[in-house]
Formats: sequence, C-alpha cells, structure tokens
Amino acid sequence: MPIEQPVRKGPDTIIQRDIFKEMGLITTQMTTDHPFFKNVEERMNEADWSQQGGLADGDGTFTDRSKYKKSARPSYKLKMKDLEPIQFLANLYGANISKTQFVSPKHKPNYIVNLYGVRAHHFMKKVCPYLIEKRKHVTNLINQQEAYTPVKIPMHLGNISLMMGYTVGFFDAEGCIIFKLLKTGQYRRVVDFTNTDIRPLKKIQRLLTTKPFSYKGVTIRSHQAKGKKKCYKLYIGAKHQTSFLSILEPFFQVGRKKEKIKRFQLYNRISKICDER
Repeated sequence: MPIEQPVRKGPDTIIQRDIFKEMGLITTQMTTDHPFFKNVEERMNEADWSQQGGLADGDGTFTDRSKYKKSARPSYKLKMKDLEPIQFLANLYGANISKTQFVSPKHKPNYIVNLYGVRAHHFMKKVCPYLIEKRKHVTNLINQQEAYTPVKIPMHLGNISLMMGYTVGFFDAEGCIIFKLLKTGQYRRVVDFTNTDIRPLKKIQRLLTTKPFSYKGVTIRSHQAKGKKKCYKLYIGAKHQTSFLSILEPFFQVGRKKEKIKRFQLYNRISKICDER
C-alpha cells in the first residue's frame, strides 16, 4: 500500500486586517461591557448565535492558550474552505482573515479567522448555550475567567428557531449535497452530515423526526476507513431532501451549497413534470 504523503502548504497571506490593531486599540484593557460588544450584540439575535454554535461545533477550535503562556487567555479559530462564514465572523468582531494555500492545485485554500482575548471570551459566552460537542470544553475555558454555567436550551417548539439555527450552521460546516448523474441515466442524490462525534447528529436527528418535521428515513451510520478515526453520517431520506434543503437554504452562508441546492431543486421540478406526462 502506498504511503499517504502529507499535504504541502504554500504561502499564508492576510486578506483582511484586524481593525483593533489598525486603530491601535489595546484589547487587554477591554471588558465585555465595552460599547464595541454592545454593537456586536445589536447585530445578532439568538438564532444567529445558535448558527455560530453549529459552525463552531463543526469546524471551530477553542484553545486553552494558558498551557503555553500562563497569562494567555483562550482563543477561537474557525477554519474553512468557504470564505463566507469566515468573512461574516471577521466583520462582526473586526478580526483579520488569513488564507492558507497549498502546493497542489487539487487542494482548495483554507480561510481562517482567529479571535483572541476579550473577543474570544465574548464569543464563547454567546455560543456556549448552543454548543453540543464542545459545550463542556468551552464552559471550562470560560470558568478560567469567571464563574459561568451555560443555560440549557429545552428542545420544544418555542425554541425551534434556535435548533434550526444550529442545524444550518452545522450543515454549512459538516453538511454535504451530492447530485451526480450515473452511467445508468439516474441521478444519485445524497444529503448528509458527517462528524466524528455522534452527539450533534443525534440532536439534529431528533429535531427532524419530531413535529413539525416528522421526517422518516433520517438515519445515522458509522464509517471507519483503515487508519482513520471513526466517523458518523446522518442521512436525510430521499423523500424529505427537497423539503429540508428548501427550509434551510435562505439561511445558509456558504454560497457553494446554495448553488447546489438550486440545481437540486431544478432537477426535482423537471423530474416531477416528466413523471406527470
């Protein structure tokens, strides 16, 4: 068996600069009571924060930097191959955006936004109530700075917008839409989520299989390639794929997925017309 070669990185470039550094602001003297954070909160509602929670559970990394320097505060990094979610968070907090390119053209570049210090602390407190996979870890990081217990978000119809927000963010990070013409002339259609932690998938499965959705055929299966970590996939049944994507599409940030949904919907409309002939 051939040995898998490591992916060779190319140059890193800054494509958007940190406004705090550009303006010479000293963030170590700021607290979350600063007017800047009031402005951030005025631009967001709870469903927006739950969407950020879904993105964070999917592609985000919360780091305890005190392991490397005692006085250092936790940080948050979001790294994706799609720029839109990175741009949104960077604009919200005035953070910089870096772009990592790779030597091989087969590998798409990564976009990265980092939040440090008080900005990371503020973000963690806002998204922690909506986290599933990383909730305990983030709670521990916040408690390094202050006593904190995240509120519980009960899963009922009154909170459906929060659960949908999380699902949208998690799908932007870990969701996949496959729409492929096979040699048989049939289209292969797959809508799924993939994650190494089953807990977010179970939560989304529960949401989609209860009212008002009551979807059938929402299944979770495990996969483990040789030498790889075990992962789980949540599949949306073929009968409900169009409905699921149509409901979530207006809220997705990733433009690439929105375009796939449009093609998916177009095929279904054409197929329906042809079937009725």
